[in-house]
Amino acid sequence: MFHHYLKIAIRQIGKNKVQYFLSIIGIALGLLCFSMTNYYTHNYFSRYTAWPNADRMATVSIDKIHTTGFIQGKDLQALLNNPVAGIDKISVITSIDGANLTYILDDKNEIAYKENLYRVNDNFVDVYSIELKNGKLPVKNTNQVMISESVAKRVFKQDDPIGKTFYYNRAETDRSEITYYTITGVFYEAAYLVWGDRVDILMPAGENYINPDKFYYNNVTLLLSKGASAKYISEELKVLNSFNTEEEPRTFEVKTLPMQMQEGGNLIVLILVPILGSLVLLAALINMLKFCIQSFYSRTHELSLRKSVGSSQGGLFCMLFAEICLLILLSGLTTYCFAELFLPLFFSYLPPDMHLTGSIDAAVLYRQLLYSIIGLLFLCAFIAWVAVNRIRHISLIEGIRSNHGKHRFRNFMLGFQIFICFLFISGGIGMTMFFYLLENERYYPISNKECKEIWYIELRDPQFRGQEEQVVARIRSIPEVEEVVYFTSSYTADLRISEAKKLVSMHYQAGGNLDRLFQFSIQGRMPENENEAIVSRLLMEEIEKDSLSNGTSISIGNTMYQITGTFDVWPFTPTTIQPGSVQYSMLSGLTSEKHTFYVKSAPGQAKKAKKAILSVVREWLPPTIPFEMNTQYEINFRSYGGAKMLSDLFLLLAGIALLITILGVYSAIALDTRGRQKEVAIRKINGATAKEIRRLFGRLYIRLMAISAVFALPLVYLFLQAMIDRTIPALHNPLFWIAIVLFVAAIVFVTVGWHIRQITRVNPAEIIKTE
Repeated sequence: MFHHYLKIAIRQIGKNKVQYFLSIIGIALGLLCFSMTNYYTHNYFSRYTAWPNADRMATVSIDKIHTTGFIQGKDLQALLNNPVAGIDKISVITSIDGANLTYILDDKNEIAYKENLYRVNDNFVDVYSIELKNGKLPVKNTNQVMISESVAKRVFKQDDPIGKTFYYNRAETDRSEITYYTITGVFYEAAYLVWGDRVDILMPAGENYINPDKFYYNNVTLLLSKGASAKYISEELKVLNSFNTEEEPRTFEVKTLPMQMQEGGNLIVLILVPILGSLVLLAALINMLKFCIQSFYSRTHELSLRKSVGSSQGGLFCMLFAEICLLILLSGLTTYCFAELFLPLFFSYLPPDMHLTGSIDAAVLYRQLLYSIIGLLFLCAFIAWVAVNRIRHISLIEGIRSNHGKHRFRNFMLGFQIFICFLFISGGIGMTMFFYLLENERYYPISNKECKEIWYIELRDPQFRGQEEQVVARIRSIPEVEEVVYFTSSYTADLRISEAKKLVSMHYQAGGNLDRLFQFSIQGRMPENENEAIVSRLLMEEIEKDSLSNGTSISIGNTMYQITGTFDVWPFTPTTIQPGSVQYSMLSGLTSEKHTFYVKSAPGQAKKAKKAILSVVREWLPPTIPFEMNTQYEINFRSYGGAKMLSDLFLLLAGIALLITILGVYSAIALDTRGRQKEVAIRKINGATAKEIRRLFGRLYIRLMAISAVFALPLVYLFLQAMIDRTIPALHNPLFWIAIVLFVAAIVFVTVGWHIRQITRVNPAEIIKTE
């Protein structure tokens, strides 16, 4: 019987090969979107859920009203020395290093890598439930470490890493004694920590690992006792105020990992991203099921005759489900092909800092795809059983008469497809307008094309130490390089205008013609040494307002800066003042620190210049140590990348949803016009005009469009109002929403109109003769 049902399924798919081919493509795209969004969500939230004791793990910080929001060294020392009821253990990460290391493989071979090395206290292993794969825990104060399973495989391949050693790389001029660290254990791969960092190497902290004078520690995790609440622990921590009488009483805030996962932005990601993927898959699935079930119902002659000769409901179910199952399996195979094709494009599109945490694990992604396909099969089996159950109510006479009913279920699913299409198109356009609003609020003295020809380079690896000027000189000599300008990225500084007035300012340092590089205008002249500075117009206004200021100098700490000029707005920063932002900025001459700089290539020579720069860098830096060259375009992208990615995601899904909707409408109108040819022929014989026939078929789609828009557009409006913290005039303009409706309507009616035009031109005599 299996062979029989399979043959029927293949025959039906062959009869409607165009519609089913388009349905397979739609479901494949939907499955890929669904699997990728699920993978992203699971990957992103694993830092909160992957630990066995996740429900009892919590972070602690000082209330932001009083200080920076982190726990100070003296408070952490008091907490460790004076246990608080309800806290079982306290994990402290004293430092996280991007460690530039050399592993000794054997007597003749070494290899260099950059790893995330954590110095941790004894409780870290217990709080995070780190499990050893082999070896033993390192002993404190003995230069022993343990490495992750992935590091062991990457560095030592099949060899046993236990007992192997490594050392920190350093400058060639450093003649001090090398310290070797011994690997004593390999731990199973840990999830990414709450702070989003990968754990490569764990090293025990020293005896006195807490510095009471350190301003803050932000990598502290508490393991709460069973039954202890975060609110209770927050109250108990007030006792720490008695150990720090130098400051006013502070409030300590404890948040468990589940509480952090459900906070504002995280909650939006947790809910929104899976919903987006699910809606695309649902639209594709509706398209396939709608056509498949409608086609099944249109075979009422065959179904009724099967019932008359004793075919059971189970037999009808197997006939329908075999067809659906074959389509789902073909869609799944197509999805795996799409994954292999699109994932490299996905990573080439995103800048390095916007990738998912870590690389995509193909095995995990494909396993999720398999689970999704199995889930779809169960769902489709249930829907097929419901559809077949309706056949029980079709009598033999009704089947032969081909009384199809009103296709209420099909029309509902088609309307839901159009509803999803409206959601994504209007949401995508709204998010795109938000992105361009953010972009227009920023000062761009040069174009995006020019930004892509400027790189920001850092020579911070120990291999460059003492060789920076030689490396820069080699880069300057590259024919495709037009200019090199030393520059130190911004940091906040407490600026003193006079004895009575202080401000917080963004402080930049540059050595060279930065104004020429970024083509921004200044009034006055650029600073020529480290004791001169130019300031923003807003900062100069504050200086001039202060009667105690001399109007020509400012100071940071003990350093006095003479003001040599002003500029309106710092390049690539907002032109409008946003709440909570630093309004003031200054640029001073560069100090002796010269390991960060900008490089500008000649126009049209960016690729050649980048290749030549990397060739120079690799003369000092081994190929196993990553080296990043970020263009100014990528640096700008980090400022508004979230809005850009969300708008692009919506537009991508809008395109997929629109394509799936077109396929659904095409399938529905194709079946309608084919199934009602006899009715149209009779109407034409009785004098029906082409206009009446167009109204006969078109009014259904007009109703579906209107109902879908009425429900979808208000939801999108509320979503955009909740997501966007700016006023976008277009969202409050009715013409904007009318334009979206007209756009979707035009595409739907073009799809429908072609089929309606074809059926209005049929010859009634030919149809009646065929019947």
